[in-house]
Amino acid sequence: MLEIKNLSLKINNKDILDNINFKLQNNKITVLIGKNGSGKSSIVKSINGIIKYSGKIILDGTNIRNYKPIDKSKRIAVLPQNLPISHITVKELVALGRHPYLGLFGKLSEEDYQVIQEALELLDLKDLEDRYLDTLSGGEVQKAYLAMTLVQNTDILIFDEPTTFLDVNFESYFLEKIKRLKSYKTVLLVLHNITKAIEIADEIIIIDNGKIVYEGSKEKLVSTTIIEDIFNVNKYIINDKIFYTK
Repeated sequence: MLEIKNLSLKINNKDILDNINFKLQNNKITVLIGKNGSGKSSIVKSINGIIKYSGKIILDGTNIRNYKPIDKSKRIAVLPQNLPISHITVKELVALGRHPYLGLFGKLSEEDYQVIQEALELLDLKDLEDRYLDTLSGGEVQKAYLAMTLVQNTDILIFDEPTTFLDVNFESYFLEKIKRLKSYKTVLLVLHNITKAIEIADEIIIIDNGKIVYEGSKEKLVSTTIIEDIFNVNKYIINDKIFYTK
């Protein structure tokens, strides 16, 4: 269980996050949405420990600050918004996700190799495993990083706008893979596409100007006008599917 308690953040005396509180529901996909600059990525960065904040982030009853990095990385995997593209192969990148489990001599075991191969197969990357990241398309790079995240074998997965640079086909592919994870993973997903958020989410959190303005089920949310009011969009229902657009 991951719980955020009274999370606040100031940068240059400006409030970025103001008393944020929520819990992730086990084995559910919680989607975090908000306008650009609302504070979504700052929440992810706080959980990831790369920015200073006030308040508490609790993992299974223990302040996350008290976890050793290697122990934390066995519990939470974070896929950030900006992914570095270096001259390493897909297989080498995916193998980096096994780092928390390497033994005394830092060598991959047979179990590690098996986990890596299973992730490559799951994400249809076998034909690309020897290709270098800097020769791949944006969607292929995203898939490789998703595989790296999966082999980390954590209970909690956090994705910060993982579909921003993907075309429609890759976006649907990526979200479908994430959707299949919830039977055995707890997922926090930051998205900019409101329609896709409604489609994939079990629970939704809306943040606006650094504050939570909605937290709850998507079914309850779509019965209100909160999305229309905050994002200045219109709601359409076509063949029982909900769309939001300008």
